[in-house]
Amino acid sequence: MSQTAPKADHPVTETGPMTPMMAQYFEIKGVNPGYLLFYRMGDFYELFFEDAEIAARALGITLTKRGKHQGEDIPMCGVPVHAPQDYLKQLIALDHRVAICEQVEDPAEAKKRGSKSVVKRDVVRLVTPGTLTEDDLLPQGINNFLVALAMLRHGEADFALAWADISTGQLHVMDLGAQELADELGRLGPVELLVSAQTAELLRDQDLVAGAHLAGATILEPDRFDSEAGAIRLRRAFGKDAVDPTAYSRAGRAALGALVDYVEQTQKQAGLALSPPRIERAGRHMRIDIATRNSLELITTNRGETRGSLRHAVDMTVTSAGARLFAARLAAPLVDVNAINARLDAVGWLLGDQLVVNQLRSALKSAPDLARALTRLGLERGGPRDLAAIREAIDAGSAMAESLTHGAGMPEDLSGIAAHLADAPHTLSKLLSRALAPELPLLARDGGLVAQGYHADLDEQRQLAGESRQVVARLQTELCD
Repeated sequence: MSQTAPKADHPVTETGPMTPMMAQYFEIKGVNPGYLLFYRMGDFYELFFEDAEIAARALGITLTKRGKHQGEDIPMCGVPVHAPQDYLKQLIALDHRVAICEQVEDPAEAKKRGSKSVVKRDVVRLVTPGTLTEDDLLPQGINNFLVALAMLRHGEADFALAWADISTGQLHVMDLGAQELADELGRLGPVELLVSAQTAELLRDQDLVAGAHLAGATILEPDRFDSEAGAIRLRRAFGKDAVDPTAYSRAGRAALGALVDYVEQTQKQAGLALSPPRIERAGRHMRIDIATRNSLELITTNRGETRGSLRHAVDMTVTSAGARLFAARLAAPLVDVNAINARLDAVGWLLGDQLVVNQLRSALKSAPDLARALTRLGLERGGPRDLAAIREAIDAGSAMAESLTHGAGMPEDLSGIAAHLADAPHTLSKLLSRALAPELPLLARDGGLVAQGYHADLDEQRQLAGESRQVVARLQTELCD
């Protein structure tokens, strides 16, 4: 079924006396309709009423009760704050959407307003299929595309697609005609499609795209696809020096504006971790219709499985980023002769120097998924291991640049890659090597991420903490004796 994005002015319909906590809950729930509300209470995200019943069935967890509302028991279930990922993954896989509501105030501040005051809470993130950033929630080896489809004028074949992989920051836009829509959506394989109700109705009536895309579409208000508003959003999001909205068509501005607005709404205070949009041309790659694409089983089989597809049979990549790029190229073969020859020249040169190939593959095996690590850090969801990923990526890039500098007669594409890798910020890598501990925790709050000897004051505090524990232990021993 299609999803409708929430409106900020959605009314609260609950009436009658209620506790301050329930009043807060209904207020937050009222402005986030269509989402399961993960309401932070201490060490748990708790769900109430219908949300609790839905989540308990979907997750196979116990449904309990917590107090009463208007004389009726309140259904409730909860998941631990420190380990929500598995639960989110299950809910998203079942087409549910989740609003993460956190405490945004120190409980001590709430007490100053009175003994019955509740801690301020607010939704800090809306989790949808197209806005995932965590590795354990994302598909491996392929992109996780959020796509916005804009129609310039009703009844005419002027369309644009804007698509982004939030986890890597890439953002693209393409103008195309009605006859190309189904093929391009088939190539991109969006996990979430943004569209207005009017456009969805026209697409459905004229049978322009696969029904599955529209069945799970997120329906936005028509004004989200206004091209002038889109231009303003682009300038605000990327800066007037980074993006010129007039470089994109009216339909392109409409699609980009709707996508950027949706990402900003779902990510809340975290902001926008996207690169400026890149224009793609529909004629640059081979057009493959849906029937042919399904028959060829390029990326997945007709059963939706990777094993048995062409990608599974020929993919020799050793990194997640490489696997995503390979899948994208396999889904969209080039048709430009010059681009094809440039790519073949690079492959041919590498085939002629097996030593360089072995060195490159060895360096790549140690390269982390830098794009996703940088995105998490940019959205303030990263951890110490994402910082380490920056260091490891710089070191791997330097090793690859060193291997490529020894090659003679290198094609332009490869020499450009070598020059880019040689510009890696080695100073940053050295700083991170000194600052980060050898064994890093998953989360910064777990402590132990800063290396011994990097910061004298921190080392002193650690020593005092360790000695304090030893003093307490001695006192306990003496008192027991």
